[in-house]
Amino acid sequence: MLAIAKKENADSRFVHGDMRRFSVRKGLRPGGILLFDDFDARTIFHRLHGRPKEHIRPSGSTLDRVSKNSPNLATGWTWNWDARYEISDGKRKRRFRDRSILRAFTPDELRLCLLFAGFETMRISRESAILFTLARKS
Repeated sequence: MLAIAKKENADSRFVHGDMRRFSVRKGLRPGGILLFDDFDARTIFHRLHGRPKEHIRPSGSTLDRVSKNSPNLATGWTWNWDARYEISDGKRKRRFRDRSILRAFTPDELRLCLLFAGFETMRISRESAILFTLARKS
């Protein structure tokens, strides 16, 4: 994803690292806005089991993804995500796999984390399993 972001936004600066050790606060002026999305633990853990499948047809190509999820509560609301992708442009097929440990949050957790980090939560909204959070640097 970072390679795609750099290609699409060549004049922007990107930092690769562990978000738990990245100071978003230092990157914003007082009153600066922080907008991010994350997973809603309440929704994710109700639908954790199963093998979700997606079939997407963006502009002449096809993308198929099959995911396998399993609980991994070692560090909070976390789970193992194993996704297999197949991308076809009609001439060739590419396959790859993404194995990750993902973390979900409850809205109360997000508000508390933001408060401790010096942010005022302005809004948290949910769309399916995604939480969209808007906050302002205090």
